[in-house]
Amino acid sequence: MAQEIPEQLFVGQVAQKALIEKDGKVLISLDTNVENWDLPGGRIHTGENPKEALAREVKEEIGVDIVVGDPFYTDFAGLNRFLVVYHATLVNPDASFTLAPDEIKEVRWISKDELESFSFWPAYKRTLEFFFKISDK
Repeated sequence: MAQEIPEQLFVGQVAQKALIEKDGKVLISLDTNVENWDLPGGRIHTGENPKEALAREVKEEIGVDIVVGDPFYTDFAGLNRFLVVYHATLVNPDASFTLAPDEIKEVRWISKDELESFSFWPAYKRTLEFFFKISDK
């Protein structure tokens, strides 16, 4: 007789990120305290609407307003972090970025051909690979 495995519920954090595309490129960000690139965004505060939370996080981190679209990709980013990536667009496509110096070291627009030139956390690399794969169709 097979032994039953007790059900374990996920307990952890939800990371929300914005996939912002412009002219075939995607905006990536580098946090001040890490070596790996990811996407702009952050975590939801208790009681916050997810889309409003993501717009707030992006505004705090890189100083631009975005329109948050639909969820685009989900994944686990470590044992206790669930990742939700939303399509997003800049309200003003020509806006300048104002980086929060305690959070973001740099932002950059990258194309599919530049993806392998950057070191990403695995979940974010999978996100971008998926995005560029479906964008080619």
